Amino acid sequence: MLSPSVSEAVITRPEMLEQCIGRTSPGTDPCVFIQQVQKAYHQAQRALRTVAPDTVPAKGAQCASHADYLGAMWTARSARRALVVGGGAGVPSQPASYAAGQWASVHGTGDVVRLDLVSGAPFEAQLMVRKPFDVVITYSLAHHLANLPEFFRFIDKHTSPGGFFVFGHEPNARFWRNLSCVNAMLQLRSERSKSSARLRYLRPSAHFTKVRQWLGAYQAPLSITEAANEVLRIEFGFIGPLQELDFVRLVDLHRPQEAEGWQCLGLTGFDVKSILETYLPGFREVWRSTACHVGYRPRLLLSPAWRKVDLDLARRYPDDGATMSVCLQKR
Repeated sequence: MLSPSVSEAVITRPEMLEQCIGRTSPGTDPCVFIQQVQKAYHQAQRALRTVAPDTVPAKGAQCASHADYLGAMWTARSARRALVVGGGAGVPSQPASYAAGQWASVHGTGDVVRLDLVSGAPFEAQLMVRKPFDVVITYSLAHHLANLPEFFRFIDKHTSPGGFFVFGHEPNARFWRNLSCVNAMLQLRSERSKSSARLRYLRPSAHFTKVRQWLGAYQAPLSITEAANEVLRIEFGFIGPLQELDFVRLVDLHRPQEAEGWQCLGLTGFDVKSILETYLPGFREVWRSTACHVGYRPRLLLSPAWRKVDLDLARRYPDDGATMSVCLQKR
């Protein structure tokens, strides 16, 4: 059973988590286990250059596709002192880092404080400034966190009265309750799967690589799963490897997966009403936007035909996109 020390962890399938811990790192605190896996995964990403290093700033064009997030930022434009939470490592944090840069250019660099939560360090331990902020900004962060009550208490504590909380680019629970959107996602996934299979079969290089592997003349590059397992073994003493699906569930705790049977360990996305009632009763919603109505794939990457489907669903169900960004104001 989950230990009392993690009684606040939001895990809806504890048996899956216990199985992972039992075969890889017996006796480890579940919250610590999740942080270790996430840290190893991000280290592997950077080592394999699958994400930009922390020192590479995000370009404005990279954020332009996240119009829902930028809209939430615009709603809080009157704020001056900003706290950017989770703007430290990996692609998900880049738009938050870019937003922090934009905020600094308008209001002055001294008004922006950034925290990196990927490291696993406690929230309060990283924050030296105790005065509340006019706006707290997160981007694609909360769905990675096991201890949501602690996270939202931190947000509440460090947002000044009348200040804003930009809850950016998170999985939307309403999408998974909308059968029209879910069925469109499944149809798109089926079409993409068939197309990918045909392309793999017709691509000569794929067959040539298999022949080279068979002859021993080619060694496949290290996968991110293998690299992350190596970090876990060396740095944290794991006795067994995690599978790709384990990493998916542990890194994206509250993000439902598009593949059948790939259940997440935590919530099936976030519901704004539930967040306000459960965690942030002193806040009110002032702006919301959703995107990606045929799954997590951005509209710009869809074919013209599927772009029309996405647009039609967005018109019919404006609050039911797969991703959402919300601006909340503290009373």
